[in-house]
Amino acid sequence: NPATNELKIQSAALRIESIDVYDLLGEKILHRTLDGESKALLDVRTLPAGVYFVTVRDEQNNSVIKKIVKM
Repeated sequence: NPATNELKIQSAALRIESIDVYDLLGEKILHRTLDGESKALLDVRTLPAGVYFVTVRDEQNNSVIKKIVKM
């Protein structure tokens, strides 16, 4: 964080099932479904500069929310 072209999400402990990116208004602007992978790479070049929230869900439907800044 901050990101310009790509966003790398990685977890040694969790198996990622899905990733959602929301803008400041709470609108979902990106969604990616994974198959229990431990890392993912999102292309964020098309997003306008700003602040976004990323929700990462694991196979047990636990979620983690992080703020990112797109430059």
